[in-house]
Amino acid sequence: MSRALKALALAATVTTAAALPAAANYGDRARGGEAVIFVHPEFRGAALAIDGPVYNLHELGFNDTVSSIDVSGAWEVCEHPDFRGRCAVIDGPTPHLTRLHMNDNISSMRPLDRRARRAAHRRDRDHGYGNRGHGDYRAHNQGIDGRHTVFFPRPRDAYGERVPVGRGNANQFCREMGLGRAVYADRGRRNLTDVLCAK
Repeated sequence: MSRALKALALAATVTTAAALPAAANYGDRARGGEAVIFVHPEFRGAALAIDGPVYNLHELGFNDTVSSIDVSGAWEVCEHPDFRGRCAVIDGPTPHLTRLHMNDNISSMRPLDRRARRAAHRRDRDHGYGNRGHGDYRAHNQGIDGRHTVFFPRPRDAYGERVPVGRGNANQFCREMGLGRAVYADRGRRNLTDVLCAK
C-alpha cells in the first residue's frame, strides 16, 4: 500500500484527531468496533480512540507508548509497523499490557472480524500451543482454590476454546494462569478435561 493511501486510511481511521488529556475525560469506554489506547496502565494518561486499522502509530505520536487498551470486539496489536513482528490478539479491556509482553511495544493495530480472529488463532496454534503474548487465559477460566493447588474443570485457552491433549499442554496452561506446574491432568480423547495446578 502506498504512503498516500496509508495516510488517507489513517485519516479516516482515527476517531479523535488529538490525544485526549486523560482517561477520566474520555468518559465512555470503547464502543462498537473501536479501540481506545492509553499511555499508562489502568486506562490512565493520554488516550486516543481508533476505529480502524493503523499501520504506524508513530504518525499519531503513540508509537511504543501504549500501556493499556480498551477494545470493543477483537483487535490485533503488533510490535512493528504494517502488522509485522510479534503480534497479540486482544478482545477486551486490558489494563496492563505487561503480561502480554506488549507494554510500550505496539506500533500497529487493526480490528479483526470473526474470520481473521480464527486465522490468528490457527497461526498461534501452528507456532505451538499457548504462544505467550496472545489473548488472556484468565478471562476464560475460574479455578477452585485449594491450600496448595488450584483446580480447573474443563480448562480453556486464551480464546475460550478447549485445551487440546498434548505433551506439556497442562503445564503450559498452568504457567499461563500464573501458577506452578500441573500436578494432575485428566485427558479426554481430544481435550484436557481437568487440570490441577500447583500454587
